[in-house]
Amino acid sequence: MRRSHVVLTGIAVAGAAVTGSAFTAANVMPSTTVAGYGQTSVTGATVTDIDFLPYTADNTDVGSVTFNSSTNVGGKTASLTLKQGTTVIGTFTCDTTGAYNLGTMDIVCDASSTHPDFDSFNFVGLTVLD
Repeated sequence: MRRSHVVLTGIAVAGAAVTGSAFTAANVMPSTTVAGYGQTSVTGATVTDIDFLPYTADNTDVGSVTFNSSTNVGGKTASLTLKQGTTVIGTFTCDTTGAYNLGTMDIVCDASSTHPDFDSFNFVGLTVLD
């Protein structure tokens, strides 16, 4: 199933902090992935795409965010952080148990527990820990 992109002005993909062992492979993120791109900083995974899935009961809220990675992060701990400026709106656990297939895998971050409004944040961060 293909997830549709939601265009968000001012989204910035801010970076994945990596601790533990040396899991600092690539620092690559296409600048054309999200409209309103402002900055990119990803460490520990190569993110090739971001999909925002609306919350089922209210499509003005975020249900989940899926990062497509060409780096196998299976078994690692990942989390999504949404921020408005410097204020953290929410931190959510991501699932890294999906299959790494043909050089790609999805990191699915479920935000449905609090389903923040799309307009309540302007920075998206992915943290991958070894």
